[in-house]
Amino acid sequence: MAEGHARLERLAVEVPDLDAWTDAFESLLGPGYRRSTVSGAGGEIDFALHPGGVELVSTPGQGPRLRSFHLRVPDLDAAVAQAGRLGWREGDRFVIDGRTQVVVDAGGLRLILLAPRPEGGDGT
Repeated sequence: MAEGHARLERLAVEVPDLDAWTDAFESLLGPGYRRSTVSGAGGEIDFALHPGGVELVSTPGQGPRLRSFHLRVPDLDAAVAQAGRLGWREGDRFVIDGRTQVVVDAGGLRLILLAPRPEGGDGT
């Protein structure tokens, strides 16, 4: 991979009631959740993202559980290639807020690899 290190950017948690869980987490983390919807191979996904790094993903009818780790990598293409060499399977590729993200199945663990923020806005 390119110079630099991967960095944990956020954890995503599946929750049965996005409104209730967003309210609960805002009471802990403070206000700031931003709601969005993204389309992927499995259909539309509603989620709320807090600047503190906790993402809540709507999964009605299911209990809360860890969904994925989101890792910001210095070189997205190199990280995806390395994941393939490790035998991990690349899934959906999508763009949120101008950043390309790639879903990787790491032997049952869901990783989301994120490109660096554009224009040096990495927030490190």
